[in-house]
Amino acid sequence: MIIPMKKLALITIATQADATVEELQRLGVLHLEQHAGSDLGEESRVGPLRERLTRIKKVMFYLGDLKKAAETAPEMGRIPAEDLADRIERIGHIDQEEQRIERLLQDFAGFGDFDPDQIHRLVEKGIDVKLYKANKESLPEVPEGASLVQLGGNSHEVAFIVVSDEPFQIDMQEMVLPDHSTQELKSQLQALIDERKTIINELAAQVRYSEQLQ
Repeated sequence: MIIPMKKLALITIATQADATVEELQRLGVLHLEQHAGSDLGEESRVGPLRERLTRIKKVMFYLGDLKKAAETAPEMGRIPAEDLADRIERIGHIDQEEQRIERLLQDFAGFGDFDPDQIHRLVEKGIDVKLYKANKESLPEVPEGASLVQLGGNSHEVAFIVVSDEPFQIDMQEMVLPDHSTQELKSQLQALIDERKTIINELAAQVRYSEQLQ
């Protein structure tokens, strides 16, 4: 039988208010609803509380997937739930940055150990240098006075540069120069991998404290 919800006035000690609400919500007997005009400023209290509960649930879910890794994780003291949530969010940022760097490395793989600073130095000397990729069967014709230099590629695609003493245009999409060299990108990628490993180890070590989050 479904019992209709009732509105109740909940009285508790101010210092225990958040803990009381959390426990009641965990038991499934409390539904939080913002109420305009509350003397307690409920909108400003309930919003952050709901966000905190969401972050704690996310931590519990994440730790649940690390039970196997926890068996070999180093022992360490308990880390506050908010700090664990920050670490999990950081992993998300790491994943996004890793994907960005991996795409760049893949895009410029045919150009070898590429360093954009070399291109910038040539441009400063008045030499126009542009990078392209194209199918082997559709290499463009370059303007008079320009040179096309193939740098690498695969069985289907060619990575090449066009160099000229004069400004030129080719009816083909030009590669956008990255901010860092291939070696710098690889170093950044490895640093992200190492950072994620450290965070995962820290989170795995917290599995033993997961019941205290409930």
